[in-house]
Amino acid sequence: MLAVAILLTFSATKYLPGFFLLSEVWTAFCLALTLYVVLASKFKFTRFERYVLLMVVYIIAVSAWAANSAFGQPFVYGLLCMRQYLISGFTIYYLWLVRKRTLELRQVELSFIALGWFFLIANTLAKILLDPAQFEASAGFIAEGSDKFILDASFIVFMFLYYSISALVRSKLKHGVYASAFFIYYLIFDGGRFALLSMIVALTVVIFWYGRGALVAAALSKGAVAIFGLFFLASLLFSEKMDSLMGKYSEAFVVLATGQEGSDSSANSRLLQFDIAAPYIERNPFFGNGMLSSQWNDGFLGMFGYFHPSDNGFVGVVFVFGIVGLVLLLAQFAFAIFVSKKLSAYKVSSVSNAFLLAVKCYLVYVFTFSFTSGKLAFGFECSVFLVGILYSVLFVEKRRSRSQVN
Repeated sequence: MLAVAILLTFSATKYLPGFFLLSEVWTAFCLALTLYVVLASKFKFTRFERYVLLMVVYIIAVSAWAANSAFGQPFVYGLLCMRQYLISGFTIYYLWLVRKRTLELRQVELSFIALGWFFLIANTLAKILLDPAQFEASAGFIAEGSDKFILDASFIVFMFLYYSISALVRSKLKHGVYASAFFIYYLIFDGGRFALLSMIVALTVVIFWYGRGALVAAALSKGAVAIFGLFFLASLLFSEKMDSLMGKYSEAFVVLATGQEGSDSSANSRLLQFDIAAPYIERNPFFGNGMLSSQWNDGFLGMFGYFHPSDNGFVGVVFVFGIVGLVLLLAQFAFAIFVSKKLSAYKVSSVSNAFLLAVKCYLVYVFTFSFTSGKLAFGFECSVFLVGILYSVLFVEKRRSRSQVN
């Protein structure tokens, strides 16, 4: 059941045919769980939990107000189109379960492992065996203007980081092989350029952060050799896809360096969307312009044509939530750093060290990837749950430490 709850919290199946209603039910259920915990706890929460509750209320309310002020969208549409933030309430319920000692943290780790392998196998089979032409674009998992499936890779990325850390820090060769499988999938079937860079940056940061001396040098050396080896292997086995990926990197670099349109449609689109967003940011810099519902005048499509705030990273976040919203959303990483420092005082035994580092690594990945995807805002319920995992480990280790003293 925990694995299903985590799956729904990450909205990993939201756009698959037949799963949208389940996602809506989960959203309503998370709201009910949040209200239950608030009443059961008599409003006694940690600063982090109060932050999560504040963000749920603030983002939904201010976004609806901003969209009404900027575009005239009725409040009810503004409130409903941000309902995904209600899923963040599951983090509150999860921490409540941990404090009540009704949930073992090892279950969380096993859930991520199971979900990672499930999505690796299921996504790979879907990419190989299913023909996107057989599905309507309105099904929600065919990329707009493309013939590619939109298949969530969150757990695949997480497990690549998990096994990579285990292989590099603990020298587990078997886990290195596992990490290679997850990396090859992302390289061949997903190919998100900045996401790949963000994964590598996150691994490097975490190794530098928690490694020492020779360990850092050895881990980075092994990691560099492994990455280059996998790129070389992929180039031999999937030469056309790798040539296309490398071409996209070079084309994107040209567009970013010159600020002029090139042959990369994705980079060109971001330039055009930036031109759309810029005047609205200047007009409403502090609280943003809010999110438009697709149910009201076709949302951003009806207002601007092709425009997705998430395509513009931090610029898109400021466009929707303003500078104040961006600062508040960045605060989740301040909480992550704070609790990580607290955890360094304990010899953690409630979860494996690889899992703990993978959670931190994924948060670095989210921050880095947010420069082009705005993931810290448009996937807030996922990242804040990972911060919640760090706090749950701290709760358990504090409790264990007190029991040993007594």
